[in-house]
Amino acid sequence: MTSNRSSWLILGAGPSGLANARVLKKLSIPFDLVEKSGFSGGIWDHRRKDTPIYSTTHFISSKTMSTFRDFPMPEDYPDYPSHEQILAYIRNFSAANGLERVIRFNTEVTDLAPLPGGGWNATFDHGEQREYQGVIVANGRNWYPNWPDYTGSFSGEIIHSKDYQGPDQLKGKRVLIVGGGNSACDIACDAAMTAEQTWISMRRGYHFIPKHVFGIPSDVFANQGPHLPLWLERPVFRFLLNKLLIGDLRRYGLPKPDHPLFASHPIMNTRILHHLSHGDLQYLPDIKVLDGSRVHFSNGQSIEPDLIIYATGYNQVFPFLRSEVFSWNPDQPDLFLNIFSRQYANLLFAGFVEADGAAFPLISLQADLIGAYLSQQIKDPVRWQKFRDRCESERPDLSGGIKHLPTARHAYYTQSHLYAKVLKKEFRRLDSNV
Repeated sequence: MTSNRSSWLILGAGPSGLANARVLKKLSIPFDLVEKSGFSGGIWDHRRKDTPIYSTTHFISSKTMSTFRDFPMPEDYPDYPSHEQILAYIRNFSAANGLERVIRFNTEVTDLAPLPGGGWNATFDHGEQREYQGVIVANGRNWYPNWPDYTGSFSGEIIHSKDYQGPDQLKGKRVLIVGGGNSACDIACDAAMTAEQTWISMRRGYHFIPKHVFGIPSDVFANQGPHLPLWLERPVFRFLLNKLLIGDLRRYGLPKPDHPLFASHPIMNTRILHHLSHGDLQYLPDIKVLDGSRVHFSNGQSIEPDLIIYATGYNQVFPFLRSEVFSWNPDQPDLFLNIFSRQYANLLFAGFVEADGAAFPLISLQADLIGAYLSQQIKDPVRWQKFRDRCESERPDLSGGIKHLPTARHAYYTQSHLYAKVLKKEFRRLDSNV
């Protein structure tokens, strides 16, 4: 066993792992950055067999609002970059900060165990064990498919959206997409242009937000001017959507949204409305039963598809953390600020946040706070302990006053502006230079 008790272990060389490695390197905090695949970039590397990225994937937040701190995207990128461009951006960020050469590729952590008196023992897939001062878990959130459980069975082909690669899989088939998120809508649009026939099943009505408002990316438009309070923001954007930009969704055959605006993750896709209005795509409600080659729905309708694609999200799994060590309840995750373990002072989580805005800026702010936390543990133990006491007991409301849908995805959902504000405030409170 190798002792590395003065170093930190960062799991994953995706956006969150790289952002944290950048901060730790800047602060001269020793670390090992390990990645189980042979490349950096996390899910954005389309060559990985286990990635959920498909060939037509684009960012749903704009390049303007979606950058790492102090590292803008190239000027020639479109408003909503492709997955190839996002991967290139991530790797350019890694190379510019000298991180590519320090990543230990093809190295998977299979077990993490707390050590008496602090620290962690990491076991790697090749049998090696190393001891670390602490661990930053940045293995990502979209690796383990959530499969719905319907009554009956289907005799045709069933896949999860994680196994969807691109439109070629859909040619000549009658395709049913199940789900109401951005991936479901993207795949439905691919199928509408490629498949023989296409349906999309959604269990509720959703709000659809265009990617551009008056020619400006939606998130840029929303961030222009002062940030409105919720009581004013909702009616303003509801007026824009219902009266000027989208209209009554029932005209497209969709149900009326069953929740207030902002109460669920935004669906940044209006192409689906185009395909619905042209008859290339048909809406269906929730599945009632699977019956051999047929699928029956809650409205009494039935169809006979060749392929069902479940775009039903992902489970958050930490296969290297035994349940007796760290019990993760996806319906009620219990981390301070979605980062800090309440039980273990040196077990941190990076990138585990669902928000109504772009991820990379929040990832950067999380990394800054983690860097201050690690630094102060040595430089100012009194200040650090005060923060640590709060980690164990406080549960700040990061919802921004929004009552989100009661789903696992929304269990740790945050309002981006508020979360960014809180992270910056906590950084200032913890950093000794302020």
